[in-house]
Amino acid sequence: MDAKQILAICDSQGLWAGLIHTSCTKSPKPDFSFPVRSLLLVSLNPSPPRPSPDPYQLLLYVRYIFQGKRYPMGDIEVNRKSLAKAQVIATIFEAHPFPSEELKAGQRGAEEAYPVVKSLARHDIRSFLSVLEIAFETDDWVQFQGSKQERAARRALARGQTASAKPAPKPTQSPADGFGGKDYVATCQEIL
Repeated sequence: MDAKQILAICDSQGLWAGLIHTSCTKSPKPDFSFPVRSLLLVSLNPSPPRPSPDPYQLLLYVRYIFQGKRYPMGDIEVNRKSLAKAQVIATIFEAHPFPSEELKAGQRGAEEAYPVVKSLARHDIRSFLSVLEIAFETDDWVQFQGSKQERAARRALARGQTASAKPAPKPTQSPADGFGGKDYVATCQEIL
């Protein structure tokens, strides 16, 4: 059985810890943002046969990633820590993290802007901000590279489509610059 089949079984049966573990360790290309998107989609639109994930499980997963740990146990390889952190932060703060092919008809909440931030903040703002603090307190600050157009081109290439996007110069950023060159508090206020 390959990783894709295991992920499908975990998703259909509501085995969220298995889904997280498989997507981050057993896949040929670990995707640390997949559990965030998957668990959020299910929690926004629960279906009766499978249990809805606990939002605290998602917060715990994100906390572990920011601390350089694997969920539910172990450490992320040193060469993948910054990738994991970058993928999760980008997904949390992405305006529309769900490609249209992932959305089913009538899925409420997933179409709104910044659904991950809004969902986690609405559930427990104090815990969510505590987890974010971990991400931004370390010296290994994640640098967001490229423009929105460049990221869209990379996604299209990953799906096998051709895209013509000229790479933008890569900005440098430090924790003092805030998120995306803006003041962090102002960005959070815009999102919420």
